[in-house]
Amino acid sequence: MTNQSGVARDIFPESLVHEVHEKMISELSAGGARVDAIYFCPHKTEDACECRKPNPGLLERAAREHALDLPTSWVVGDRYADLEMGPRRRSRGIL
Repeated sequence: MTNQSGVARDIFPESLVHEVHEKMISELSAGGARVDAIYFCPHKTEDACECRKPNPGLLERAAREHALDLPTSWVVGDRYADLEMGPRRRSRGIL
């Protein structure tokens, strides 16, 4: 899950986000890893959408689509704000 407000700010097109995700999946696959899905929010903070981290919209969507048990799941992030969405849905977080 990733916030990509550059799309809403017209800094880069949404197609570039998809290209980066495809490249990442390809590189991970070459190393034997599998990615089931990538979720991203293209909105700005001020849009106050439910899908922008730390709001739980994307986490809830992933849970529905992949039958995730959120209380036994982990949220991994590179900033504390990313981890805030985990406890909102009873998941644990790690920085």
